[in-house]
Amino acid sequence: MTAVKSDRLQYCTDDFGNPIYARVCWEPDTSTPKPIVIILHAGGFVIGSDAMIPQVQIDYLTSHNFVVVIPNYRLCPQVSALKGAIPDTHASYDFCKSTLGPLMLSTHDIDVDASKIAAMGMSAGGLLALHLAARGETNIKAVTVLYPSLYLSQPSLSRTNEPYNLPPYNQAPEFTPTQEDWNQLCPPDKQISEAGLPIPGTRMSVRVSYMINLLKTGTWNTAITSSPEELAALDPCSKFANAGAVWPPTFFIQGDLDETPGSRIDLVVKAADELRKAGAEDVEVEIVQGARHMFDAMPGVGTQDLGPGWCGEDRHVWEDCKFLGGEFREELKKVVKEVGMVGRD
Repeated sequence: MTAVKSDRLQYCTDDFGNPIYARVCWEPDTSTPKPIVIILHAGGFVIGSDAMIPQVQIDYLTSHNFVVVIPNYRLCPQVSALKGAIPDTHASYDFCKSTLGPLMLSTHDIDVDASKIAAMGMSAGGLLALHLAARGETNIKAVTVLYPSLYLSQPSLSRTNEPYNLPPYNQAPEFTPTQEDWNQLCPPDKQISEAGLPIPGTRMSVRVSYMINLLKTGTWNTAITSSPEELAALDPCSKFANAGAVWPPTFFIQGDLDETPGSRIDLVVKAADELRKAGAEDVEVEIVQGARHMFDAMPGVGTQDLGPGWCGEDRHVWEDCKFLGGEFREELKKVVKEVGMVGRD
């Protein structure tokens, strides 16, 4: 396999003028213009960074001629999701559409086809990807979302305002931020856009402790928005009624055992049904049996044969970018099987 190259590019700034970066990955083959995949990371708008995206996914996409763009975005609670993650997501798309191509050509001699952009996201990142879908722009050819955060504006449905104490969260100690903790969460001179996940065997960071406590106490909704009006605007499901035929092909991938607030299987099925009823012409749902939240980040997914229950994630994430042409569908199936995943015939 050709070595994947990467660069760290600024695509926007925070409110203090500090740079916000995206990781851009590609293979150096320059024979064919490369379409773009924007991947939006998970983390509940509170934690996470471009480092969360499994390398096997990056390798697979770049091996199929994509330029992979993984934007970091401003995190809560310092700035609400509507005023941080949402505008940053749109800024990353605008960067890909207008700036990335000339920059990659002049800097790396890579020809980027910005007329073909796919969006992909996990959990909170899935919510962000759906906001890109709602733009209705012809450049956005396909959207794939894994266990997305849905119906946040309807807490009685999403249950995002209820305590979530399933393992491993029930094992985490109670956490009340001190003033020193708040200074870490909300520094006075920059807005945090990159925050790592917990590392086994190390002490849990203030930010991770804060996020877990939000879930345990059912206060996540109020921590990521400043008002009910913001919560309604953050919820991509509020845009489904106006989807129409301009809504891009959308693929939902969901684990049947996922009980994370806002990311359950019944919410995904409901969202897909609403999009179809609103006129979206190509909406599919893949249920991954025996899978919980963030199942695609498990060790071995994409590199080992984990059984037929794991067919959904890798094959369809990439196959959904069907705007590349029908001939790619069979090729993608073959390549996925070569790396050990089991796909449907």
